[in-house]
Amino acid sequence: MRACFVIISLLIYSCAGVGQAPASTPGSDSLRFKADDSAHLLDGEFFIEKTVAGLPVSIKSALAALFGEKNLTMANPGQKFNAGDFMAMEAGPPRRLIFAGNSKDKWLIHYEKGGRSHFYYVVIFRLDVQQRATILWAGAYGAPARDVEQLRSEPHWTIDKRSRL
Repeated sequence: MRACFVIISLLIYSCAGVGQAPASTPGSDSLRFKADDSAHLLDGEFFIEKTVAGLPVSIKSALAALFGEKNLTMANPGQKFNAGDFMAMEAGPPRRLIFAGNSKDKWLIHYEKGGRSHFYYVVIFRLDVQQRATILWAGAYGAPARDVEQLRSEPHWTIDKRSRL
């Protein structure tokens, strides 16, 4: 049921033209990924990072740009964040990190976003030799994942590159 709600919500945001993904997002305007399609991006050993401060500067900058922010505003796991629809700074940042993972030149960021609907997302970046970040994949995930292995094995993925991340 929750997966249906996520898909419907993403379609509503897409049709309304709310939020545009950056030009570096690959593929057509609307993509649907099976677990097998995204699993290769999660191959290898990921070293887990549990703080926003532990993310590379280029990843934080890329996330801020993706979110339309000058500077990244994201809470650490367990910290207060704005899970509701009321956007006040005293309520905390609108997003909270669940975990991040690094595998060679890839970074996976798994986070939750408050608002009218509470969503969970995964964004996968590649860092080039100059440490510039490019989005490889971005999508909504049906629930908070415990770890990278759960993201690899459970097909709770939906994606629309125009969805509001």
